[in-house]
Amino acid sequence: QIVNKSSVPVEFSWRAFQTEVEENKKKSQLIAQLNDEESEERMILEESNLEESIAESLDSDDSYDEDELNRKQERAQTKAITTLARKYQSIRKAVEEDLMLFQDEIFTIEPLQGKLWPNTEITCCVTFKPQGPLHYSCTAFCNITCSEERLPLNLTGQGIGPKAALSIKEWDIGDIFVNYKHTYSIAIENKGDITCYYKLIPYETPFGSKFFFSKTEGKLGVKENQREVIDVTFQSDILGEFSETFRW
Repeated sequence: QIVNKSSVPVEFSWRAFQTEVEENKKKSQLIAQLNDEESEERMILEESNLEESIAESLDSDDSYDEDELNRKQERAQTKAITTLARKYQSIRKAVEEDLMLFQDEIFTIEPLQGKLWPNTEITCCVTFKPQGPLHYSCTAFCNITCSEERLPLNLTGQGIGPKAALSIKEWDIGDIFVNYKHTYSIAIENKGDITCYYKLIPYETPFGSKFFFSKTEGKLGVKENQREVIDVTFQSDILGEFSETFRW
């Protein structure tokens, strides 16, 4: 919550940087990058126009006024360069006017900015969207009018992946006759709070290829379809002892 206990209205905004100095430094870097891109694009444009000019000169007949051709090419190049300059001028202006509000792929804050009247408060909602089972952290800075320093808000979270479990982890199937087909059943169950997608990792060992699974991939829900039974069939035409590990 942000609380305004003063007698005057204040504006707030969540920023990506702690100070205005850091914001301006970032903007300067972006503008310098834009200047380099503009120079490179202008050079390519001039080279392209020069190649077109040479091609037109070779293709034109003697009756065509060479001076008029040059003037036409100069006008076209001037127009293209002017359009390019306006494009980058517009982008630079957008960078200069950018408030550098807080942006993050994992954490979001709503609202990002607003106005607080005297003796009122507002609740900002932070949403955490982890993209994997990892630890995430970042800092947002609350900028309030008439306040010298921005207030830091440290955001941390731990992403939790899907939790699935097999009904058995190890199975001794004993002695099996050659070419005899034997079928077993195992279950895979979702024991977490999010949907689980499972898939059997390919196996290519001599005995591993003698196992056949009725289902090699699927989806386990949270409230429905939390559990699936998979039939495992073993039939081997070769002799020998084996120990196979199948990973999901």
